[in-house]
Amino acid sequence: MKYLLYLTAILAIFFAACSKKNSNPQNTTELTGKWVRLDIVTDTLDFESFNPPGSNDKWLYLKREYKISEYGTRKAVLAEGPYTYLIAKDSIQVQWTLSSCMKCPNTYFFRKDENIISIGNFIDKDNTVLTFKKIN
Repeated sequence: MKYLLYLTAILAIFFAACSKKNSNPQNTTELTGKWVRLDIVTDTLDFESFNPPGSNDKWLYLKREYKISEYGTRKAVLAEGPYTYLIAKDSIQVQWTLSSCMKCPNTYFFRKDENIISIGNFIDKDNTVLTFKKIN
């Protein structure tokens, strides 16, 4: 677990040093806070809680339920961790910062209606739309 935390910190510092200024003029302050997935309540998005110093990128953190291995130890599920994002009119571009592909952001459907966001399934990368509700 310590190894994963160290790796995350090193990657965050690396991305902060290499990041470009975010040119998206859209105001994303309404997204700040925690959002829970309605069909799997253990999946949450936390917008802007993970911002490395010196980074101009917008960040979100995906938290997921741990799975228990056959030996009784906790294992993290894939796709959990920090993402950078950029929102356009009806889409969101996300990049999992722990991915081996440094400049491979993917674009998904995105819509925000009051305290609900609908977002293309960037977790499992299928053609479904995930729905999250703001909890704070």
